[in-house]
Amino acid sequence: PPGAPDSRRLAAALVAAALVAATVAIFAPVRDFDFADYDDNIYVKQNPHLDDGLSREGLRWAFQPYETNWIPLTWLSLLVDAELWGRDPGGYHLTNLALHAASVAVLFWVLFSATGALGRSAFVAAVFAWHPLHVESVAWISERKDVLAGLFWMLTMGAWLHYSRAPGATRYALVLLALGLGLLAKAMAVTLPFVLLLLDDWPLGRLRGANGRLDPRRLRRAVLEKLPMLPLVAAISVVTYVVQRERGAMSSLDDLPLAVRAQNALVSYVVYLRDAFWPRDLAVFYPHPKEALPAWEWAGAAALLLALSAGALAAWRRRPFWTVGWLWYLGTLVPMIGIVQVGMQSHADRYTYVPLIGVSLAVAWGVWALADRWRAARIATTAVALAALAALGVASSRQLEHWRDGRALFERAASVTQDNYVALHAL
Repeated sequence: PPGAPDSRRLAAALVAAALVAATVAIFAPVRDFDFADYDDNIYVKQNPHLDDGLSREGLRWAFQPYETNWIPLTWLSLLVDAELWGRDPGGYHLTNLALHAASVAVLFWVLFSATGALGRSAFVAAVFAWHPLHVESVAWISERKDVLAGLFWMLTMGAWLHYSRAPGATRYALVLLALGLGLLAKAMAVTLPFVLLLLDDWPLGRLRGANGRLDPRRLRRAVLEKLPMLPLVAAISVVTYVVQRERGAMSSLDDLPLAVRAQNALVSYVVYLRDAFWPRDLAVFYPHPKEALPAWEWAGAAALLLALSAGALAAWRRRPFWTVGWLWYLGTLVPMIGIVQVGMQSHADRYTYVPLIGVSLAVAWGVWALADRWRAARIATTAVALAALAALGVASSRQLEHWRDGRALFERAASVTQDNYVALHAL
């Protein structure tokens, strides 16, 4: 933060280095992992276009639709890997790990620079780094688009923080550049302008007057600032929709009615929350039910989501981090929640890569706000947080083992899910 003493800056640098080192240590075994034989064969192993490398033909291919995606920056990164590693899977895995570790460092830097809260910023970054739900994004070569887009997501937030402190055309251009690169890596970044608006309220404090109330003029200005981002978002959304529809990746309403999609979406929101706090029986593929769910299941999920939303909104004035964290979680999951169904899964661990940050924010700042009054509570909270992070690191190490090759991956999926036709067919 501006004006922070050198000792605080040094402490932050040491924490960032420790976060990166621990992340690399947890995920280092991927260097010896094989291809996953699930999309990896299409993306890398049997992809003839990678043989072109960084040639004119390779660059031309990267900016064309391939399979069911238009992700030119991701293809470019894989072309670079092909030049460096050929078809050695270890090199591709290490690139994924490097991108993830860089995202961890940038996320920590952004949060600490915006709030000055060293411990809470480190906790959120560590959860992002070590949560078992994120093993899929890091250990699966085909999810290069996740970790690459994730890094530009963090860099966009950093650029926005830079802009918010001294608005100017050059600083805003950096925001647009980072956002555009993130969108070229994966379309999940379409919700990033919404998150920047949330950050304008907390922790940046750009939407409220001196009395702590929402200032309509400040809100209007903040919304107008996001308008130049919308053409980028709209263009990527349209291109992604057209490519995935024409390539047969989307389910029709005849095959999967809207009511069934909505029911599964409600339940998936709750499933992701459950797995955020108690990650167990994680798998590479969860079959979609493809039929109406029991009323108690989707209605109960809806009731829980409404209750949590009401609580978060009620806390907006005094505890804005709860509101921002919860809306971050709800909003960033919208493109992947299944209303527009792409693929055959009911939900997927990789979809939590960015949304889970919102939950971590709400927990870190919310729990600390409750514990900050008493010294004993602060000590207990710190101890519990460290224990939880250690448990996440151990759980990720164990989950990582299931990604060592295709057989291990699908044996795990078949053992922890019911009627998993994708896993059984792959085996």
